[in-house]
Amino acid sequence: DRLDETLIDRINNRWMDKADRYKGVMFRKVLDRKGDKRREFLMERLSVGLGIAKALAYLHHRRMIHRDLKPANIGFALDGHTPILFDMGLCRTMPSSNSTYCTNTNNSSDSTEQYFEMSGKTGTVRYMSPEVRNAQPYNEKADVYSFVHVLWEVLALEGKPYAGFSKAMHMVRVVQGGERPSLDPYQQQHHNHNNKKAEKWPPRVCDLLQTSWNVHPEKRYSMKRIQQILEEVIADVQSRRHHQSSLKSKATSTSKSKATSSTRRKSSMVVPMVKKELSQTSMQLLGDDDGDSQDLRAHDDEDDVVLSC
Repeated sequence: DRLDETLIDRINNRWMDKADRYKGVMFRKVLDRKGDKRREFLMERLSVGLGIAKALAYLHHRRMIHRDLKPANIGFALDGHTPILFDMGLCRTMPSSNSTYCTNTNNSSDSTEQYFEMSGKTGTVRYMSPEVRNAQPYNEKADVYSFVHVLWEVLALEGKPYAGFSKAMHMVRVVQGGERPSLDPYQQQHHNHNNKKAEKWPPRVCDLLQTSWNVHPEKRYSMKRIQQILEEVIADVQSRRHHQSSLKSKATSTSKSKATSSTRRKSSMVVPMVKKELSQTSMQLLGDDDGDSQDLRAHDDEDDVVLSC
């Protein structure tokens, strides 16, 4: 199957340019004063994230794990909207629960989840979960860790996570130190009073990110749960947008109705005045006709008198 483009191409060639335009003062204060276009842009990216979540949830339901999820391995169908996972070279089916590869711990927590002895250090470092990087037993939650880093990249549009980190820095600061990408775009809405129309990440999305890149796999959401959260967030935003549109249309209808009523009142005041003026004019015209008639009759009488003589 052919692809329309990859996610990394869309981020670099379309979304980043769009984000730069939307950050401009002229755009924010003149072209998008209420922030509708920026919210629509955010919903577009969240919808892409939802599509990726659905694809991963399907894989996990089939007990398959991707192990190299990143924007370069995500494309779009020819419709331009449907995300497609490809480059499945590292994808594998997880061992069965009763296999010798199954264990109840990955040596990093008191987890009761099942983990499996599979190849460690598999995938791309910046998107690789700590347990995979440390070659510990893992499960499908390794994909969840990768997914939320992809989602952050899609939402933040600030480049790749941990840009400029060497492998050694990534090990020390991210795997061992617990460093994660910044959620500043959301946090600034509480502190930056000069930019009230800044793009705001829904709080549930921020919770999703923070929960699902946790160092402990059992604390991360499942892909099925992430899919549900994103569906609910998008539905909630669309519902509020529809409600606001309804209020605007009602307000517009009310103002038009008031304007029509005012015009009718003015018309009702003007019509009697016009009628009154027309009536007065008619009376004057009738009076003039009577005078002319009397004069004509007088002249007729005089002629009659003369003739009689």
